[in-house]
Amino acid sequence: DLVRSVIEVEAEYKIRRLSYNLIPVKIRAETAVAHACVWKTGSQWIRLVLSDPRLYHFCGRKPYVWAKLKQNESFDRNVCLTASYATTDQVFQVVPKEKTRAFFVIRHPAHLFASWYVSTLVTHRLNPGILEMRAHCEDLPEEGRVEYLLGRYEKEFLGTMRAWLEEAHRSENTIIVRFEDLVGAEGLQVWRQIFDHIEI
Repeated sequence: DLVRSVIEVEAEYKIRRLSYNLIPVKIRAETAVAHACVWKTGSQWIRLVLSDPRLYHFCGRKPYVWAKLKQNESFDRNVCLTASYATTDQVFQVVPKEKTRAFFVIRHPAHLFASWYVSTLVTHRLNPGILEMRAHCEDLPEEGRVEYLLGRYEKEFLGTMRAWLEEAHRSENTIIVRFEDLVGAEGLQVWRQIFDHIEI
């Protein structure tokens, strides 16, 4: 939070990409990477791992944060889209499906809702969407809050999860990664599987 109060994400990533021009690239990848997700699945942690300059050294993919892409911005290859809170259709408008190695991080739906519920009402940094939901819930009893946020959860999360599950079933270029596995005892092995998939 201290760093974020001084420099915004967009500026941080412009500096990152500029500085990466000084890093020699061992093997320049012919594909793009898409880290797709929904909220509360470790997206910011994964974003930082994928933005590490050591990864750039081994693949030549410059990182971009999904939320900071310009309207109609698109790429052919050599990029890594991070924290892509988006459906398959949205992601593949930015990077070509046939040239993209994607992974979607999924979490047990009940655990995901519980985490998102607390974040939405208590801990998340304020933004227009959070303010809107908190205002709506302010005078509701607990049962009403749960009912309202379950509706929002279904609308904002389930379609995205379904789209990526179907894509992984159709294409070997997309894999599903369980959040619980990433943070569990075998987390290092899961990261190895991700790096193998995205050709690092």
